[in-house]
Amino acid sequence: MVVKDLHIHTNYSDGHCTPAQVAALAYQAGLETIAISDHSYGSIMLGVREEAFVRLKQDIDNLNIQYAGKMRILLGVEANLLGNSKCDIPKTVTPEVVLLGYHRSILPNNKFSRSALFQAVFRNYDTRRNTDELIRTMCENPINILAHPNEYIRIDIKRVAQTAARENILIEINNKHLSLTADDLKLCADCGARFIISSDAHHMKDVGNFERSIAVAKAAEVMPLVVNWRATRRAE
Repeated sequence: MVVKDLHIHTNYSDGHCTPAQVAALAYQAGLETIAISDHSYGSIMLGVREEAFVRLKQDIDNLNIQYAGKMRILLGVEANLLGNSKCDIPKTVTPEVVLLGYHRSILPNNKFSRSALFQAVFRNYDTRRNTDELIRTMCENPINILAHPNEYIRIDIKRVAQTAARENILIEINNKHLSLTADDLKLCADCGARFIISSDAHHMKDVGNFERSIAVAKAAEVMPLVVNWRATRRAE
């Protein structure tokens, strides 16, 4: 079973549950550790502002008191690939988990972000440019997880996997987007990369749902490389 889910959204960004609701659902699902990883401030309209991250951290601190000895709740962030090797990790708090991904909701204010938005809309991809930008950002920022790689814009999976392996960055098998095929996962594994399964839950019904991610990971025969998978359930 999946024992950790480090990519869950709440109503602080575009999720539909409060942090307390997420925690209750995650505990009911048998999870031992979760991270509330809402979109960062670079996402227009739906990102969490710097000052709101402080309130979110307070909510998480209170939940950790409530679930002490039962489940651990981490402060995460889903940072945006912004261009020029930058991403929007908040400065008002220190996230315990940092995911990095491209989203169409960022402001198109530099060459990369304008190109990426054009690609995402018209599906005319500049794979080399995207890959170069992603790799630079992975190497120059404290990234833990690469969120839904190959979603919205296309990348060179092999080059990114080689970088992830070298930089000790986990490649996400995202249940919501399922952006990587079994063949992609096999290629990543051949490059020495490790994986993490995530729900990317935005709704109550999605918390604890990893069915599609588990299926593709099993098809690729990479389950031994999934860091949050364990064969037995938590003791009650």
